[in-house]
Amino acid sequence: MARSLWSGWTVSSAPASRPATGRSIANSELFKRISAEPVGNYTVAYSTDRIERIVSYRSVREYPLIVNIGLSTEEVLAPYIRFRDQVLLGNIFIGALALGIATFLIREIARRQDGEKLLETVLESAPATIQLKDRDLRIRWTNRAYLAFFRPAGGSPVGKRIGDFMGDAPFVKDANEADREVLRTGKTIFDIEQSYLATPFEPERHMLVTKTPIFGPAGDVAQILTIGTNITALRKAQTEAAVARQAERAAETARGEVSRLLSGMPTAVYRGTIDAHGRLTIDFISDNVATITGRTIDAVGGGTGWYDDLGDNARTQIDAFFQRVLEAGEAQTEYHLPGSSGVWIRDRARVVERYTDSTEIIGNWTDITREHGMAQQVMDNAKLATLGELATGLAHELNQPIAVMSLAAENAEDALSIGPAGIPGARVRLTRIVEQAQRAKNIVSHLRIFGRGDTGPLEPVHLEEAVTGALALVSGMLRSYGVTVETYLPSDLPRVTGRLVLIENVIVNLCVNARDAMRNISSDQRVLRIEAPTKPRAQVELRIVDRGGGIPASVMPRLFEPFFTTKSPGEGTGLGLSISHGMMQSIGGGLSVTNTGTGACFILTMQAAISSARDAGGVSAAGNPLTLIQSDS
Repeated sequence: MARSLWSGWTVSSAPASRPATGRSIANSELFKRISAEPVGNYTVAYSTDRIERIVSYRSVREYPLIVNIGLSTEEVLAPYIRFRDQVLLGNIFIGALALGIATFLIREIARRQDGEKLLETVLESAPATIQLKDRDLRIRWTNRAYLAFFRPAGGSPVGKRIGDFMGDAPFVKDANEADREVLRTGKTIFDIEQSYLATPFEPERHMLVTKTPIFGPAGDVAQILTIGTNITALRKAQTEAAVARQAERAAETARGEVSRLLSGMPTAVYRGTIDAHGRLTIDFISDNVATITGRTIDAVGGGTGWYDDLGDNARTQIDAFFQRVLEAGEAQTEYHLPGSSGVWIRDRARVVERYTDSTEIIGNWTDITREHGMAQQVMDNAKLATLGELATGLAHELNQPIAVMSLAAENAEDALSIGPAGIPGARVRLTRIVEQAQRAKNIVSHLRIFGRGDTGPLEPVHLEEAVTGALALVSGMLRSYGVTVETYLPSDLPRVTGRLVLIENVIVNLCVNARDAMRNISSDQRVLRIEAPTKPRAQVELRIVDRGGGIPASVMPRLFEPFFTTKSPGEGTGLGLSISHGMMQSIGGGLSVTNTGTGACFILTMQAAISSARDAGGVSAAGNPLTLIQSDS
């Protein structure tokens, strides 16, 4: 700092290199100003040090003295400059802060606006119904889900009470009471379930509602926010689940009841699956199987049950049985169960569901041992009755070869009596005796076969053997009534699944009925034709056709009923056709009848045992009638 004080002319402080002593300052700025004003201030920068100073001066009136004090501007203004700088920095900071706050507010406002738009979008898109009510219970705002659910009549519900567009529906009163409860208590009410009855346009619906108070500035409830969730699908699922549980309980009760009922019945139920190869796998067997067979479920269930234990002959029968089930949808068969003290089983099965590579079936095993025994007894009695009826014819059949043999023996004896010349003639007579003896033997053999019990398993049967055996028994009877028999059996006729004696018995019964039906027609028209279709098929048919005028339409529905007959009293029991029908069913076949132009055609249906044709030895050529019964000569 440099200071100058003048007393007298001048007092100065200056560098020694530039002395000011003796210099005149009359023209200096000081004297210019003091002449005008005795007291004042001015700023000056001296040329000696170039420092800007603020100079204060005063002229002392009583003395020739001027007081002059000069202080550098920097020194004088230092506090101000520091204050100014501080204020400036403060202003800059405050401005920056204000700018930051303004920017934040602008951004916050924008964010809140975006948030409000996002919130509005979310509320509008929410699947829940949202409704805002004022204290007077008028609707202030709703989202789209609310409008879609309630579909208020007359457009927007804003400004309306819910009863204005929903009428006096039962839930309206409940909703208003809940709203008043929120207004009174200021508390949220959770999970109010409301139901809406079905209309012609809407099914029954259900809603789970929560009502929440919204408080105003004064702390009272200003509005009510209602949020509802559509639980119709949930209630439907719960109802279906309850129904399913009830059905399950009912099914369990029914299963128990069925099991209880089956336990005392001679029938066991099974369920299984037949694969693409025709083999059955059993999945379920009822508990009472042990009471029928003496075998536990563990021993029978799973795998193929007892079918593999029936033997090779029965395997053919079972395979044919399952094949019929697959083709016809249901079938039945009968077989003897090995190792079970003579138990006979009737096996019935039907298709439940067909799949790509398998078929589900349900069936039952019935103990028919008593029934089979009674049926066998009835069949034996029927056989005896048939044999009694055929006795005259059989006697004639046996008497004829015996008479021939007797005559031939006498002739042979006469030939031998003349010596060696009679030997050739005697040999001819002896050959005749052998032939007639074989004829008598065949008759007796068929008679023995026909009379024996028929209790064996099903097996492949040559159908022509059954026809031949049956005709051997009835030929004499038919001949005595002038009936001619013609057979048409193809050479490639396959064997059938059955029992020889049983099939013979059916053929005999039908031949006897055919004889009776043709009693009243001329003898030249009494022709009985036995034929089989030439077209190979899984089922083989044997047709027995007479010319007795046919079956009346009124009789046809009852023809196979037990004890039903159209014969005169004393001429028939009415059991023949019924027994024959049952016999054919027991081997998995059938017996039916249809009328031709001149008579009746009885059709025996049997399952083919093999697909290939058998040798044709001893069988007539297809299409060539073979007259088996001729007049005696």
